Amino acid sequence: MNERRMSNRLPVNFPAALKAGKLTAEGSICQISANGMLFECSKHFDTQETGVFELLVFDKEPPIALEGKVIYKIYHNDGQNTTLRYGVQFTSLDNYINKNAVERIISFVTARGR
Repeated sequence: MNERRMSNRLPVNFPAALKAGKLTAEGSICQISANGMLFECSKHFDTQETGVFELLVFDKEPPIALEGKVIYKIYHNDGQNTTLRYGVQFTSLDNYINKNAVERIISFVTARGR
């Protein structure tokens, strides 16, 4: 199966939390792009779940909150532990604040990688 993406994924490691109704899941973001991210945690929840993801990206700044929808989940085994990885599509990029936050994160990650 050919995988086609609207934008490139960048590897990252940002602490994050998902808040969706009564559900709270602590985890991390291991990949991010202009349109979505890969959220890793140990909790099980359904695809199509929507909520707010709070990412800790910048030192000494509050978390960045982004709305997203879980599109898929996969099991990931690093040789010691099995976790769940959830593919998340950003749902509020038409909002200037959210679009600006994602662009700022992408710029930071890109500059840091150079």
